[in-house]
Amino acid sequence: MKKHIIISALSVIAMAAMTMNHPLAVNAADSITTKGKAVTFASYLRMDKEAAVPNATFTYKIVAYGDSTVGNYSTLKTTGTPTIGSATFAQDQTTYTDVKTMDSTISINNKTNGTSTDSDAVTLGADQKYARTAVTVDFSNVVFQDPGTYYYLITEDKGADAAIDYDTTPNIMAVYTMYDSTGTVLNVGGYVMCKATATTVNGVTTYSYNEKETKADGFLNDYDTENLTLSKIVSGNQASHDEYFQFDVAISGAQPGITYPVVLAKADASTKVNGASNIAHTNITSITIGSKGSATATFWLQHGQYLIIEGIARGTQYVINENVDTVVKTEGYTPSVAVTGDIANGGINTINKGTYTVTEGTGANKITLNADKTATLQFTDSATNPATDTTVTGKWSQSSYKVTFTTTISGTDYTAVYDMSVDGKTLTLNGTPTISTITFIKGAATSTDADVTTNDTIQAITMDATTTAVVDSYISEDTKVEYTNTKQGTIPTGIILNTAPYALVVVFGFAGLLFFTKKKRESEAEEY
Repeated sequence: MKKHIIISALSVIAMAAMTMNHPLAVNAADSITTKGKAVTFASYLRMDKEAAVPNATFTYKIVAYGDSTVGNYSTLKTTGTPTIGSATFAQDQTTYTDVKTMDSTISINNKTNGTSTDSDAVTLGADQKYARTAVTVDFSNVVFQDPGTYYYLITEDKGADAAIDYDTTPNIMAVYTMYDSTGTVLNVGGYVMCKATATTVNGVTTYSYNEKETKADGFLNDYDTENLTLSKIVSGNQASHDEYFQFDVAISGAQPGITYPVVLAKADASTKVNGASNIAHTNITSITIGSKGSATATFWLQHGQYLIIEGIARGTQYVINENVDTVVKTEGYTPSVAVTGDIANGGINTINKGTYTVTEGTGANKITLNADKTATLQFTDSATNPATDTTVTGKWSQSSYKVTFTTTISGTDYTAVYDMSVDGKTLTLNGTPTISTITFIKGAATSTDADVTTNDTIQAITMDATTTAVVDSYISEDTKVEYTNTKQGTIPTGIILNTAPYALVVVFGFAGLLFFTKKKRESEAEEY
């Protein structure tokens, strides 16, 4: 098992790689400069089974690295730079509910046995699927001067789609060059990719990877969608279980053209005509978003029925309104609502500045976010080893409930992403950062001086008492909205007492009539 290290110093090159094998020694007279070729790697998008593939494009950066001890091959023995393509996903793209054999356009083996029948580097949960596409790295503009191993660092750009969790872990691509059978043409003969692990000590960042254990074939992103359940309950001794109640649903801020399935397993596809409802309605089984990112739909539900709108992208807004004019007001129902799941009624609190201190560990570790968007990350490895104390400067940004810290080393950005609490007072590390120094925030980092602009719409989702509308401007988890209509009547028991004497007279009169009729029949019988 061979372990490879790529080293970076802030004062010189960003980082450098140690080759698996030392490059072949070539005399200057034998050096042939020939343009290389293109290679490919995979880009995956994982999602829930019911979700439609979104229109999404992922972009990448590629940077060459070298190590002076092995000749700086990637920087000193090449001219020109490679170009890297993007990964594009579309709504009608094929998806897979089980892991498939790697796409034939991807020639990287990600298994330790190095077979040619490797599977896609994706793990799936019971209710997940994935889509895949290939990304091309073109070395046509690169002239390799010697056969050997050339290392490149590939990173995925963090996009702005609130529903996508981007893969922030960089990959190391090792490109092996060799002569063709004529011995005169130098080509890319092979390549391998590995997930990289970053370590920063005293301002020096190293990237390490293990070819056996971290072999990779690309990048894996997650598309986060939520399910919205609409449920109907009626209560009270005067409530009708046959009545259908009308609901209007409006969705906005969604991706145009995408379709959300509507599951009617516990609702009627066509409403029944009965004593309470004399018009038949149809409940649709899907909602397609229009060109402006919005759509509306109307549903009818009885007591105990519910429907589920599936695959709504995280960050989408929905409004549900019960049409009170059709039944609720005219028949004297009192409406109410209960919401479970998403508790924040849209809107995002915005951090302006603040110092966040780690709540676990022995070091005085903290991250400072400044109003000018600069940031300082301070790592104090306790009093026992002050030599490892490190301060890293960079910048920060906020998107939705995530805060990203970025530092730049020799032109390359490295990041750590934190989940932000709703109130903006707590940051928790999300995933693995690309700079290991930042991993000192292993738990929650809290702030007592954070300056946070509060969005007034942050509150528990409730029903508007006037319109019965429930509004969530940023759905972030599976949510159930249950409307209850109550109609309780009082039976006027006094009517029994007031009419009792008259009822008794009727009873006794009827009994007397029967008695005299019987006697008359008996007398007539005796005469015969």
